[in-house]
Amino acid sequence: MLKKRTGMFLAASLTLLFLGCAHQIPSYTPGSQSATFLKGGVAKLKLVLQPSAFSDDGSLTCRLVDPVFLPNGQSFGQYIMDALQQELKAAELNDQATGKEFTVYPKRVDFSSALGATNWFLDVEYGNGREKFVISTVYNDRSSYEGSKACGNMALYFRKAVSAHLRQLYEHPTFRSVAGLPASDSPTSSGNPSDVATRLRQLEALKKDGLITKEEYDIRRQRVLDGL
Repeated sequence: MLKKRTGMFLAASLTLLFLGCAHQIPSYTPGSQSATFLKGGVAKLKLVLQPSAFSDDGSLTCRLVDPVFLPNGQSFGQYIMDALQQELKAAELNDQATGKEFTVYPKRVDFSSALGATNWFLDVEYGNGREKFVISTVYNDRSSYEGSKACGNMALYFRKAVSAHLRQLYEHPTFRSVAGLPASDSPTSSGNPSDVATRLRQLEALKKDGLITKEEYDIRRQRVLDGL
């Protein structure tokens, strides 16, 4: 009996060794700044998800062992579209029945968990039938020497990467035109000090919440100041 239990324990240990730990990506929650980016939109959109350009089962392997995955069999493409739909709904810019068709075509979702190069890569093509454009996002955050912790971080960072990706989408001129939003430079084009201060505070909040990197913050801050 002891020998049998020892064998069972060994088999279970080997299974854990080879399978590693699974890390589930948390559900998406719209950021507090989403309404600000979408403020002034007048056209409701109907989102249409197209099949991903890659094998998209909602799971990626981290450090050759640990899977980073989405719950309930959700794909990465579905996660991104659902996140966009949540934010558009919050801004009253989504109507899946009668809205303008706006396609979501995931071309790449991947990450690097190597120490010093912790990045999520999101490439998604969007379109309204006449025009198509790609939003490419590289979201960088902290890594870890310890493999399981690093992979756990990657699962947490995907939500932040998607949030940063959507911020880029909302600033794209084609998206703003389709959604009936004012031009992205309009808040600073007048040089109004109060508008500039508001925009700078918005950027500071995004950086503080971890929704944009310091590099993205510096670039966007300079754009605001250049508009003076």
